[in-house]
Amino acid sequence: MELQRVGETCVLDFSDLAKRIQFELHRYDEKVTRNDRPKIDDLISTMADDYLTMGMYWTKRRAEFPQRKYLDLIRPLIQKHPSPSDILHMASDRIADMLAEVVVLPTWHLLHVHCRRGMMEIELGEDYRIVDWMKKHAAEYGVTQPEDGYDW
Repeated sequence: MELQRVGETCVLDFSDLAKRIQFELHRYDEKVTRNDRPKIDDLISTMADDYLTMGMYWTKRRAEFPQRKYLDLIRPLIQKHPSPSDILHMASDRIADMLAEVVVLPTWHLLHVHCRRGMMEIELGEDYRIVDWMKKHAAEYGVTQPEDGYDW
């Protein structure tokens, strides 16, 4: 389902990816257990959010995944793994595939992302250019308080 209209939402289930990462880590370190799942979920959520942010027309971020940042999120879990960067590459490829099914990047639209354990809800927001213009010209129209959902 590709998001096309403002306000449309979709939910992506990334629990299979989290299980796959957990299994891969557990192969080299038996101490990696179900209790480590929140760290893996945080890794996936952060990678997905960064991927979406880099896919915006107005972003100034470079189009790459900062490996050190992601490795720090799961540092205790990768102590014994021979190639942690392989896990990140596998995760980034799967995340890119999942997101490509629902969002066409690059985009001018704002994307509101909410992550919960094993799931990510993405809502298609307004066009960034319109929001930016409204923010700059709100006073001309007597608007002094930001409307709900906007952090002016």
